[in-house]
Formats: sequence, C-alpha cells, structure tokens
Amino acid sequence: MSYLDYINSFPMQTNTPTLETVEFFMRELGNPHKKFKSIYVTGTNGKGSICEKLFAVLDYAGYRVGKFMSPFLIEFNEYIKVGNAVISDEEIEKNLEKIKPLVAKKQKNGVIITYWEIVCTLAFLHFCDKGVDVAIIETGIESAMDCTNVLEPIVTLVSKIDVDHEGLLGNTVQDNMRAVAESLNENSLIITANDMPYAHMSKYYKVNSSLANGYKSTLKGDFQQENTAIVVKCCQLLEQFGLLVTDSQIKAGLKNVIHRARFEVVSEYPQIIFDGCHNANSVNAFFGELKKSYAQDKKILVVSVLKDKNINAIMKEFVNGVADMVDVKIVFTSGTDVVLQGGSSGVFYSSSELLEIYQKLAKAQNLQHKVVEMGFEHAILSVPKNATAFVIGSFKTYKKVLVVVRA
Repeated sequence: MSYLDYINSFPMQTNTPTLETVEFFMRELGNPHKKFKSIYVTGTNGKGSICEKLFAVLDYAGYRVGKFMSPFLIEFNEYIKVGNAVISDEEIEKNLEKIKPLVAKKQKNGVIITYWEIVCTLAFLHFCDKGVDVAIIETGIESAMDCTNVLEPIVTLVSKIDVDHEGLLGNTVQDNMRAVAESLNENSLIITANDMPYAHMSKYYKVNSSLANGYKSTLKGDFQQENTAIVVKCCQLLEQFGLLVTDSQIKAGLKNVIHRARFEVVSEYPQIIFDGCHNANSVNAFFGELKKSYAQDKKILVVSVLKDKNINAIMKEFVNGVADMVDVKIVFTSGTDVVLQGGSSGVFYSSSELLEIYQKLAKAQNLQHKVVEMGFEHAILSVPKNATAFVIGSFKTYKKVLVVVRA
C-alpha cells in the first residue's frame, strides 16, 4: 500500500472530535510541536493570503520557514513545505513509520483515527526534523477541536470571519466567531481586523486596513489591505520572540508573494483565470476584483460548486455579482464530478442543479444573461480566443484545469 493509499484510508473527521489522539501522538513522539516557534492562522476568508504574505516576508528576511496549508492543489506533498521545498515522498514514508505503531495502538483500543491527525503529525515531525525558525500553520476548520490546536503559537492571526463549514460551525457569522474565539490560545498574541469580543485578552491587537498604507503586495483585491495590515502588525511584533523583521524586509517580501489559484492566470491564449472562491464572502470579493480589473473584457464564468457548500448563499452573491454585467456568458458545470483530494470524495452539484437555483434567483431580478450547461473539460476547451474565462467555485477543479490547458 502506498503512503497516499494509507493516509487516504482514514476518515476526515469523527462525529465527536477531540484533541486526545493528536496529543497522544505528540507525547509519544517527543512533542515535536513544541520544538519550533509557530504562528497560527485562523478565520474564514483570507487565511491563505495571510499565510503566503507572511511566508514571503519571513523567507526574504532570511528565516527558515515551515508552512502547513490546505488544500493542496496538485499533489499531497504541497501541504507541508520548508522554504519552497515540499516534503519528499521519502520524508513522508520515514515519518509514517514512526506514526503507524501509534495508530495501531489506538485502533486496538477502538479509537477512530482521522486523516488530519495523520497529516498534522507528519507536518509537525517534518518541521522539527528540519529545524525551522518558525512555522506558519493554517487551521483546517476554525474550531478548538481542529488538530492544529495542539500547538502553542507565539502569535495567532485571525482573518475575516464569515459563514463556512455550516455543518460544523453553525449557520451565522456569530456562530463562526464563537468557534474561532474558542480555538484561541490564551497565551498567544492575537491580531485581527475583525470586531470580535476579545476585550478580556490582554494580548489582543485590532488593526485596520490603514496600517497597510505604503505596503504593496502582488495579490489582487481591495480586501487584501486588511490581510496585509495583519501581516505587517505581526512582523512588527515578532522581535520580542527573537525574529527581527525590518520595515524594508516587509515591503520587499510582500512584492514576492506567490498565491496560486487566486486570480491566477493559468492560460494566456485563450486567457483563463482561476480563482478558488467557494463561499458567499469570497464570491463577493471575486466580483469586486473582476469589475475593477477586467471591466472591458468579454467574459465567460465557468462555475462548479461542491455539495458541502451553502449553495443558496453562494448563488445569491453570484446573481448580485452578474446583475449589472453586460458582456458575460455563464457556464454551469458539474466540476470534475467526483475527485479524491484531501482524504475524501468531493461531490459537486450537477450543472442542472446549479442552473435551477440560479434561474430562480435570476428570474426575480429579470436577468437575461446567456447561461448554458456543459461538462467541465468541454467548458475549458470551448473558451474562444477573444474572451477571458474565469473558473470559480472550488479549489478542487484547479488540477483538472491545468491538465486541460496544458494538454
């Protein structure tokens, strides 16, 4: 059995998640998570942008930086990086040999082991082995029960909070805020642009986008100002932890940010742009940048959405986004139907399901856009040379897009 088959054999989560198993793994392995400094990134939208900006700055400043982010886009190894190097197959297999006896011991006692418990343990072992100066860790689910919460981070960065993972975190922004608040380590510095009830935390820093004035990154979108402000404040506070970052290093590092699958041009001719917006707030942000930077383009929107997303909220933002657009064609697809990524099968809404939901909302606004259903691959191959296509709705279609455009 390959290491991927082994890891993918575990469920993503249990009905009653706890940190007991990953804490057990850490104890038995010598607490690798305590042998490097960590910066924890949580929240709903913008976590990836914050991680990549902070990585670019710290890397430019000369530090050995670990990075644990999800989802991966092409291969499993992308979850875990030190510098720009992904963890190798050999390193994964070596550390799995340390983990497997612990898994067997737990399973013998009837404990269900999850995919993320394995992946997080691999990441922490790797960062320990590589002797990183600091690791940037993105939460999986903004919850106190997420495996990453075994960490004792020096700083916690909280991105914009909205509704996501409704089945786990609740259906309102307040529910999600509560879940994030419960996950915060009381000994960590907290930096956020959110209005949240952290008044009781003495190490809480509330920033706004004005702090980003004078700092430019490569990433698009007005909402990036808040993300940049959070990163700038973080870097300004790191000296107390032995990580000195100068203002000039912050500015230079931000110019080196690479964040794949966010308004990424994956094909020049025809022009095809990928953006992984997959909840209501990120769809809203997508249209804001679309209208700002691509107002004059003849546009095609290729849309796929996973069934675990709040499709009604997403589609409301989508309809509002296209309402005042003229030269646009909408293509609803079934994504890649079923994909295996991140330990679970991702099932997409069918094109007809998306069309039905869209039509109900569009009819109320009397929208007359050209709308079609099409297979995902056909939709990409059908983009004319004189148009710009935007592929949106899920990160899980990214690999398929690259395969099609590079064939």
